[in-house]
Amino acid sequence: MSSASRRDINNDDDELRKVLYKSSVVSIGLFAGVAVAFSVSVGKALTTEIGQQVFRKVYDPAKFIQVPLYLVGAGSSLGLYYLTQRKKYAVAGLLALSVPLFTAFMLLPINKQLMEDVLSPVAAMSLLRRWLSLHNVRTGLSLAALACAV
Repeated sequence: MSSASRRDINNDDDELRKVLYKSSVVSIGLFAGVAVAFSVSVGKALTTEIGQQVFRKVYDPAKFIQVPLYLVGAGSSLGLYYLTQRKKYAVAGLLALSVPLFTAFMLLPINKQLMEDVLSPVAAMSLLRRWLSLHNVRTGLSLAALACAV
């Protein structure tokens, strides 16, 4: 292979790295930001008597925003690890992948109850407090992923 064609491959790799880096940081950063903003802005309303109603209103829009963000962030980080062999990108990608797994196993059962069941205000507040605590763990995972991705 000539040195000119090697330079072209290296330039292509540099461009791909830049794209993967930006998509990783932006996707994970947006997810982490949305999670923090949700905790700050909506979290307090979840622990009131109308908490279940609030949860039901924000659940579907949040779901459609979050899923693509952490999947793009995880995929970009792992792709960046593949190209650079820098462990921090592997950690960022794995942390980003841990978010949907954590959500599926820890939050989804609570989500289903809150969306489907007619609960007393006391039972709903208890579930929502548990959900908010678990959401804070998920937020911490996303912030850790962002710290690794940067």
